[in-house]
Amino acid sequence: MCRIYNTKDSNSFGPKSFFNTYPLHSLIILYVSLVIIFSRMLSLAESSNPNFLSFDDFVWCVIITMGTIGYGDYFPGSYLGRVIAFSAAISGIIWASLLILTLSQYLTMTSKESKSHITLKRLELRKLLEKYAEEAVAETSKLGNEGALKNVKIKS
Repeated sequence: MCRIYNTKDSNSFGPKSFFNTYPLHSLIILYVSLVIIFSRMLSLAESSNPNFLSFDDFVWCVIITMGTIGYGDYFPGSYLGRVIAFSAAISGIIWASLLILTLSQYLTMTSKESKSHITLKRLELRKLLEKYAEEAVAETSKLGNEGALKNVKIKS
């Protein structure tokens, strides 16, 4: 396929195609992969840290660090562990940016969708205006002969 469209066949073509086809699935897979990788790296770097009792503690630490929340209940003590936590935080910021970008693309209307939306709003406003006009005419007709708009007819 790449030869037909004269594009370079590289290792990044597959992941790019998957991300463009399934952006939310890709982000979920990326997030879970990053959490598992950073948790394992942190568990290897902090194996002697008494603060971490199980692998779940490492996973929790990485999730909180990637979300840049940092409760402080679990934290690395070694320099290597801190570098891994810092890398997890940067990765979390990049992941959150990708998530926001993906969601904004889902919520952005195309020009045809925007025109349809504006047309629907105009129709709603027209119906509302007609309703108010009918009410105004009804109120005026109740006034009897004194009403200034007694003989006015509404075009539809």
